[in-house]
Amino acid sequence: MATNPQYFTYQEYDEVKKSFRYVPDDNLNISFVNDIIARITNTPTKEGRLYDTFYQLKKFISRGHSFVKHGKDKCCNYINYYLNKTVRDSAYGVNDENFQYFDEFMRLDPKVRVSGIDCISKLSYMNKDVFEKMEKLYDLYDYFTKLRESDDPSALCHNISSLAEKYESVLQECKGKDDNLCNKLRNLKSVIVRDELVAKDKCTKNSFQSIILEIDPPPPPPPPPPPPPKKPTAQIKVQFLYHAHKDWKNKHTHWKNKYKYWENKYKYWKNKHGKRVNEHYQYPKNNFHDNYQHYHQYTHNNFH
Repeated sequence: MATNPQYFTYQEYDEVKKSFRYVPDDNLNISFVNDIIARITNTPTKEGRLYDTFYQLKKFISRGHSFVKHGKDKCCNYINYYLNKTVRDSAYGVNDENFQYFDEFMRLDPKVRVSGIDCISKLSYMNKDVFEKMEKLYDLYDYFTKLRESDDPSALCHNISSLAEKYESVLQECKGKDDNLCNKLRNLKSVIVRDELVAKDKCTKNSFQSIILEIDPPPPPPPPPPPPPKKPTAQIKVQFLYHAHKDWKNKHTHWKNKYKYWENKYKYWKNKHGKRVNEHYQYPKNNFHDNYQHYHQYTHNNFH
């Protein structure tokens, strides 16, 4: 039993449904279905209607153009919805226990085996809740298409209230329960607002938008993003001053120690020689660098 619905958007549903409207080139033989129908207890009238349902399935899977254009998944999705809608409330005797007869029908069809186009293993009896939500959505699609394609150009404007009521009915099924369904519903809303007839007809556009705004107001705008964090300039400045102060303090300690070193050196020298350091270096013999001429002359006189 299918419980995870794949809803069509309005455009997808409309295109796939219309692609299956065609007249077959030849007679579609489904005589092999009689054995299947005989297993389902029905009145002759209901057997005839069930036969028509199998004929429609044969017509669907014979439409290779649709399968090529829209793909197997979309086509089988639509066919599955059609079969569920046709048989579930018709008292044909088809239910979740024997819905696989449609699979068996396709396996028995000799043309299906040749063409390779089928929906085998893709058809299933839908959960009641899922089917009812899908039916409401697709009925709304069909109603909008009917008004849109009416020969009366004012049909959409005159029936906008009914369209809004059906919209609200689907909205109640999805709001806070089924986000996927709500997304498809709002997709339809955007299609209606952009529709050529709605855009040209001021009455329709204003009426529809005003009604829908009351029924389904747009979500509140998201809160503004938080401001970007401020650059920690003050912190960096303080940190820089701290490090500068720390360096200065270290340098100050260094020179203070240097000063003590030379002060001790000075005291030591004075105590040892009885004079200051600068007095000591005033004598040429104690200062070679500043008294080069003296030493040069002394060397010249004594060794030459």
